[in-house]
Amino acid sequence: MAINDRVLDYQVATLANDVVDYRRVIRITAVSGEKVFLAFPDTPPADWLQFSGGTSIVYLPAADFDATYRLLREESPVFVTAFNLFGLRAYSLNSGAEAPGQSATDPQPLVELMARAVAAPGDPPQGP
Repeated sequence: MAINDRVLDYQVATLANDVVDYRRVIRITAVSGEKVFLAFPDTPPADWLQFSGGTSIVYLPAADFDATYRLLREESPVFVTAFNLFGLRAYSLNSGAEAPGQSATDPQPLVELMARAVAAPGDPPQGP
C-alpha cells in the first residue's frame, strides 16, 4: 500500500453469517487503485494488518466502526496509510494534508518511523 494515499471511494456493508467474526466492513479504493478492506470484529486478531496482492486487510475493534465511517462520510479529502516496515505495523485514516509523522505535534518515534518508510519506498510490505 502506498504511504498516505488519498481515498477515492468506499463501500460499507453489514453482515451476519457463520463464517467470520465481524458484522461490519468498509472497502476503500485509493486513488492509486490500491484496496483497503477494514473489518470490525469485537476483538481484532493478533495479525491485525495483512497484505494480499493489492489489498491491505485491517482488523479494527468493532467500537471503531462509527468513528471510521463518520470520518469517511464527513471529511474530504481523506487519506489512508497501511504498511509493515521492519515488523512495525501501522494503519491510519485521516483528513489532512500531512501524512502521519509529518506534523510538528507528532511524537518523535512516529516521525522517525515514517522517515524510514519514505526512505525505503521500493521495499515490499513485510509480513509479521
